[in-house]
Amino acid sequence: MPPWIYQQSGRLEFIGTPLPDTVFAGPGTNTFTEAPGHFGPGTARRIYGQRVKIDRLGARARAALPANVREVLLVPWDYGADCRTVPWSRSARWLPEAFPGVFAARLRPREHWAGTVPTFDITPYMQPYRDPSPDATVRDRLPRPRVRAERLLTWFDELWALGATLESMSASAWDTRVRADTSLAGKWPATEFWRTRN
Repeated sequence: MPPWIYQQSGRLEFIGTPLPDTVFAGPGTNTFTEAPGHFGPGTARRIYGQRVKIDRLGARARAALPANVREVLLVPWDYGADCRTVPWSRSARWLPEAFPGVFAARLRPREHWAGTVPTFDITPYMQPYRDPSPDATVRDRLPRPRVRAERLLTWFDELWALGATLESMSASAWDTRVRADTSLAGKWPATEFWRTRN
């Protein structure tokens, strides 16, 4: 599985806080197979998502979502050994702790939303991206030290703005500047990003 930062293509980024409610969402446009997944058996079931309150939208999410959006629905999906999509087999309330984090998820076409709530499909692998939790009982699997969640969201905006020009002179100047940025330097996933670029 590629590093978390490279799994964002086609996805929108935002910071959200999980809510306790789940809502039936159906599969949307997803095709899936029944097979063992990385998080469970991957057997067919009714497909629900969990409500998440929007705290801050990344630039691409702001462009894609209604201006007054306050919450979204995140529908989790698992993946099999062959990386094909399989149903999520754990609880539909897949985010039990109400701590905010960065999410990168694929927005469904409007006709596949759960009512009027913008509905996203997401693979929970290393998501959400959170600052270290103040609650010692919460298991934290992400590397440390790491980039703060707010800074990661603005960094994604910068990366998407550069887009295909990532190898241009302006991108080179940006690269030099952010390598010296103490909010990024020596912290994951920035370290992973530069390791694979060198």
